Amino acid sequence: MGYLWIALDTTYALRKIEVGIPKDVNLNWVNEMQINQEFTWVENPSSGRALMLTKDEIFMDFGVTHSQNARSLLGRKITSYTNYQVNQPLPDSLFHTKVNQFRDAGADLRNEQYWASRRHDTLTVRERGIYKMVDSLNNYRPFRRFMGAVKFLFEGYTPIGGFDIGPANTFTKLNDVEGFRGRLGGRTNPKFSKHLMLETYGAYGFKDKKWKGYAGAYYAFGATHPIRFPLNRLKLWYQDDVKIPGQNLKFVQEDNFFLSFKRGVNNKMYYTKTIGAEYLKENYDGISFSFLAQNIRYAPAGALKFDYELQDGTFFQKEVNTTELGGSFRYAPNEQFYQGATYRTPYLNKYPIFSVDYTAGISNLLNSGYNYHRVVLKVEKAFYISPIGWSIVVAEGGRVFGQVPYPLLVAHRANQTYAYQLESYNLMNFLEFVSDKYFAINAYHNFGGFLFNRIPLLKKLKWREVITAKALWGGLDDRNRPNKENGLLRFPVDDQGNTITYTLEKEPYIEASVGVANIFKLVRIDLVRRLTYTDHPGISKTGIRMRVKLEF
Repeated sequence: MGYLWIALDTTYALRKIEVGIPKDVNLNWVNEMQINQEFTWVENPSSGRALMLTKDEIFMDFGVTHSQNARSLLGRKITSYTNYQVNQPLPDSLFHTKVNQFRDAGADLRNEQYWASRRHDTLTVRERGIYKMVDSLNNYRPFRRFMGAVKFLFEGYTPIGGFDIGPANTFTKLNDVEGFRGRLGGRTNPKFSKHLMLETYGAYGFKDKKWKGYAGAYYAFGATHPIRFPLNRLKLWYQDDVKIPGQNLKFVQEDNFFLSFKRGVNNKMYYTKTIGAEYLKENYDGISFSFLAQNIRYAPAGALKFDYELQDGTFFQKEVNTTELGGSFRYAPNEQFYQGATYRTPYLNKYPIFSVDYTAGISNLLNSGYNYHRVVLKVEKAFYISPIGWSIVVAEGGRVFGQVPYPLLVAHRANQTYAYQLESYNLMNFLEFVSDKYFAINAYHNFGGFLFNRIPLLKKLKWREVITAKALWGGLDDRNRPNKENGLLRFPVDDQGNTITYTLEKEPYIEASVGVANIFKLVRIDLVRRLTYTDHPGISKTGIRMRVKLEF
């Protein structure tokens, strides 16, 4: 809402705007926003004139509440444009570049006199005071300590010279196999090297009395950084740790302390030893690709056993060893994201994201015992359905070609924690389903307050309605079903000898949820219902799950 100024002449041109958001808009953290723009005739003696944007001003008032007595943060940005050239041809090379922003490599080395001579408008006394205030705060030791604590709280790392200790949320964890797990580690920062990053951690489980660890090295080529876009890096690593089958987390560390609390029994895991190398290249046009080589050794952890059945009905134990070569391709046009200390958080846009992953298992290479091929295709797309909110749909399909034991099949993404996970099945148990061919579709819709905004109290709370539906179809070839003839690793069993791992030929796995998001502007709570395979032992048909995320 706001005002537009239109010239009352033969052009009827837009000359000025002053617009802002309504006070009752369902927008978090922003109490007020104002946008002002001015358009001026730009004239060049040799090329004529045109009406161009010459001033763009944005003002925002950030705060937790709308109370007049509450403290808030004021942000103001003014952009001035000058030295326009109109009706001049632009070089073709400008339209073939893959970047939308050009930056002078020496811009941060300019002195105050340089900027003063090129500034379109002089700084006010207040604006000059802000510069001095920021310099004073950066030299004030208590303020630096406070900002360091805030950074450690949100990013999870604290620097000691050229080394960052963290992430903080991985220092302790509880699980049924390791009991209390302590971990300490970190990584180097740009003070150590701008191109080389070393990362490591050590962990110890007080129940299984085993040490675990990780050591990795990242090297960025050219002017890139090992963990910042666009990535162009080589990664080498070795990891000896415990893994939960089928828990592929996104935007969160597997060692996160808050994932320690799980429903049901969670005492069947893998000890894995992995050595690998990966090259990853990202481009400004949204295309990225990678090449991977790794050797993984799986051993049973906790109550899990690796039982191979012989022709005479006896069993023997051995590790699963595989060597894999693979590659991936991803196309995410116009993708935008927030780069955190460890993960990227993407912003929604209207463009689909496509990805393809291919892996080949090579037998007799580093004692690998299996030949197979694995292909995974995935498409993600957001849909804006005004005025009833927006949706995200994710479709994924995969196939494993070859005869392999179940640790090398697809163990579908399960979740036994009480945290709602977007791309996992929140009422599926770990290792409950495996497949060598599958197709899945997940649909999520956020109404953005379309219904709640019609209820006065809920409108004031700014709650938002969300619904989700997830369906998974799968199957398993006869050659990958364990029996005496093929000698494959037997599916996991419980303490009574009953199989706890199943296939999906009977019907698809389906779960759905309804929830309320934006509680206290951070919390989402879902009521999740499992609709199929409800007769399996040890499962939950219904559950309440919570998710915490900072959203606008």
